[in-house]
Amino acid sequence: MNKRFFFPVLLIVMLLLSGCHLPTPQSAAPSATPSPTALPPTPIPPTATSPEASPVVSAPVPLPIGDIAMFADGSGWGASQEGNRVFHSADGALTWADVTPPLESGDSASHFFLDGKTAWLNLSRIETSSDLYATYDSGASWSHVSLDFPGGALYFLDATRGFLLSDLGVGAGSNYVALYYTADGGQTWQQRFAHTPAQGETSLPAGGIKNGLSFLDEYIGWVTGSAPISDALYLYGTINSGTSWFQQGCTGLPVGAGGSFFEPQPVIPLGSGVLLLPMRAMAGMDSLLMYYCQSDDRGQSWHFVSQFSAQTQQTSVASDLSALAFGEDRLFSSLDGGLTWQDISAALPAGMLILDAERLDVNVGYLVVTDANTLEIDQNFIYKTTDGGQTWSPLPALVLEPSS
Repeated sequence: MNKRFFFPVLLIVMLLLSGCHLPTPQSAAPSATPSPTALPPTPIPPTATSPEASPVVSAPVPLPIGDIAMFADGSGWGASQEGNRVFHSADGALTWADVTPPLESGDSASHFFLDGKTAWLNLSRIETSSDLYATYDSGASWSHVSLDFPGGALYFLDATRGFLLSDLGVGAGSNYVALYYTADGGQTWQQRFAHTPAQGETSLPAGGIKNGLSFLDEYIGWVTGSAPISDALYLYGTINSGTSWFQQGCTGLPVGAGGSFFEPQPVIPLGSGVLLLPMRAMAGMDSLLMYYCQSDDRGQSWHFVSQFSAQTQQTSVASDLSALAFGEDRLFSSLDGGLTWQDISAALPAGMLILDAERLDVNVGYLVVTDANTLEIDQNFIYKTTDGGQTWSPLPALVLEPSS
């Protein structure tokens, strides 16, 4: 699954499109609340209980892995940039096994990694059908279900309960979708919401491009996206498992946010009903910012908490609330769940662009990078930090040959 997203280009294209219903601007006007300026404390140095420092190698082997998900026990998943190959590691990303199941033909792929043993892979055909694969044993075996609807974003709460946002097609600035729910790990699905070009206006508008799906439990969830209208926050919530939706806003945005185009990214649960909403903002081609909003009441309301002067592709938050936010050549660190941020880009590997970032705790994190000169997306490298991002070392990682 390619996580890279060129927001300014998308907005310009969308501004040329017409004939679609668009979300209304959020009613709350930006306030004069100043942006936080305090930087977080220096990351805690490794202790005797921290993982051993990563070995330094002069020429690591390029890998076909574009994004990763790592877990505290050293297990992890990787996927190709196209998303149609899946890899598993049991030793902290040092060695990887290609565990891709035998796939049917498809046009796009999505995946969801729940823990070190459990994962789903969806292979979709445009506007027709899809195939869903599930594993509960780190990829040693996969179940397969043919679905009579297209695939899309996946979000699982546990090994049995999950959602699929089916992509029904894009046209004239609209993105039609259907939402499905499963209570048996994906073997069967129930449709909770759908809209088509023949329908009238629905609570989740067709207008705008959907880019994210998140759920707090089987009832409360969000769809995020972008639309070519200023001061409109494409954040739609549900409290009835997706049957109906309502638009939400973020209060307390800085005065300079007025007139911006916003692109919220998927909502991130932080625990205890607290949620984080990363959000790109563009007031002009020379004004590209990243805003963060937070909810303390399970998503009933949202308020501005922080910003920095760059745009990032994704935010990774660990269970201890340490976080990484990355762009191609920028990296930011938070130790308090996004309330404050520190630019740690100076420590990035020279000559590399970031494809993915994963934070495990205040000390340990991973980067997937590619050579900025060649941009070979199947020839990537994994770097690791054990000091909170102050230094990064390349891992001598490799993909194991299949056993005969």
